[in-house]
Amino acid sequence: MLTIWIWNHIPPRKNPDNKQPHFANRHPRATPAIKSAILLAGFFLLTILGSMTIFPYLGQMIYKMPTF
Repeated sequence: MLTIWIWNHIPPRKNPDNKQPHFANRHPRATPAIKSAILLAGFFLLTILGSMTIFPYLGQMIYKMPTF
């Protein structure tokens, strides 16, 4: 939702000739937003996968630790 809101608030760059503007020229600040969204999605995916694999293993190790 936030990405769409940012996207809609990016003003299009002024174009002297009435040609269809290139994506990068029309949205000069759109690509970092997309990049950050992809990075965030990747981070969440990594945390979910990590919690499924690494954390149970660590929990087992801590559980099997001898208590003094």
